[in-house]
Amino acid sequence: MNTAIDYDCVVVGAGPTGAVLAALLAQRGRSVLVVERDEQVFPLPRAVHLDHEIARVLQEVGVMDRLLPTMSPATEYRFENASGDLLVHLVMEPGTARSGWEASYMFVQPELERILRDRLGELVGVVAWYGAECVDLAQADEAVELTVRRAGRTETVRARFAVGCDGASSFVRNALGVVMDDLGFDEPWVVIDTKPKRDIGLDPATAYQFCNPARPTTCVPAGPGRRRWEFMLLPGETRESIATPESVWQLLAPWGGEAALELVRVAVYRFHALIARQWRVGRTLLAGDAAHQMPPFMGQGMCSGIRDAANLAWKLDLVLGGVAPGALLDSYEAERAPHLRHIVETSVALGRVVCEQDTQRAKERDTFLLAARQAGSNPLGGQGGQAAQLAHGVLRRNSAGAGELFPQPHVKSGGASARLDDVVGSDVRLIVATGESVSATRPHTRVVSLGAGADTIVECGGPCADAWFRERGAVSALVRPDHYVYGTAATAADAAELVESFWNDVTNNPSSIGESR
Repeated sequence: MNTAIDYDCVVVGAGPTGAVLAALLAQRGRSVLVVERDEQVFPLPRAVHLDHEIARVLQEVGVMDRLLPTMSPATEYRFENASGDLLVHLVMEPGTARSGWEASYMFVQPELERILRDRLGELVGVVAWYGAECVDLAQADEAVELTVRRAGRTETVRARFAVGCDGASSFVRNALGVVMDDLGFDEPWVVIDTKPKRDIGLDPATAYQFCNPARPTTCVPAGPGRRRWEFMLLPGETRESIATPESVWQLLAPWGGEAALELVRVAVYRFHALIARQWRVGRTLLAGDAAHQMPPFMGQGMCSGIRDAANLAWKLDLVLGGVAPGALLDSYEAERAPHLRHIVETSVALGRVVCEQDTQRAKERDTFLLAARQAGSNPLGGQGGQAAQLAHGVLRRNSAGAGELFPQPHVKSGGASARLDDVVGSDVRLIVATGESVSATRPHTRVVSLGAGADTIVECGGPCADAWFRERGAVSALVRPDHYVYGTAATAADAAELVESFWNDVTNNPSSIGESR
């Protein structure tokens, strides 16, 4: 038997999750094989939304500057009933969100995937096999062995780890025998992507939920010059009957129909809420739709997959480099699964609000939401991936700020203004508040001072992290490579101990990683 290792990691699937994971690993010096069934990027849109945290990850991958011309910010989310009453109004303030980008962007997925494939082609260490398919998977103590069919023949490759990012019908998940838990949401919708030819009376930066029991409807921006409608199928309607040109134009008639809109795509989907029972089996892990699927009402499906990639990449890197034991990878599911479950459950709850078809219950819903809005509350909860911070895993117990995303301010370095991560990188970082001086040395850790007194000196400009430190009574924060805070130190003297605590957890305490921190 061949015992040579061909790659550090095989990533199965080159959608956004797989491509981001491969890029993050390659940028850390790891050798990666990407196996993707489709030779060309799927040409029609699917995901249309990403938030500021995902923009920050794409910044790290090195593609945000290329993506920006293909995206447009989203500023409002409106829930309206059949009478046009505004039930819920969520506003994303324009400007810089916590991660240093706009709170939400709408985009066209084929453009994103093309840019990500181009980026993979630029990175040393990435080999991409497009038009290839995994047909067998076997694991041993020291490697994963995958049989891949491409160009009419099969070959076997060996890697230290494999990650299945191969979508809802994942070969990798099925090969591992992993079962999905069903959270009880299964609804058919027709999705219609369009290009408006004239003004259709909708704000181009606003997403709408039309909570009409006669036909629940979603309408969202879908990137510059595009609009997406999603219509719930009613009892007796079928995939075939709803997708005819006559039915499609009838659905779109309130917004001008064929005279106002150009069709890009019509597809019927069943929205699911599913979570894998295991995200790791031996040396093989699952990410993205292979590990979880959700209704689209929070716009967090693709975002959740890219969060998986960001969480997993730095841990795989430390394990591959011999810095941390393999048990560190158990923290991946321990951290991501509770966060993900919250997002899925919130998406399902929003879906149930939108999808109500009983007229009496819809009236009761409207009365409740209108009263809540008049009282200044939002019973549907927050939007975006920050609804739930990390509560488990590589976090310091009882530490202020642990599990939160650390902000990314604009800073001045060498006289120029830039985002923090572009100046100091995305390694393990001890971020020190303006005016503080701390001493902490440890391999694989960078000390960053916002103002004075350490290895890297940057000057805060614009929205600064100082307020974040003040609110948490801290002078420094240990920030993980995925931009989440491990913990904080209240005094300069405690900073070195904070750094040691992190590395002790990562290298010596893998058995405690899955506990609540």
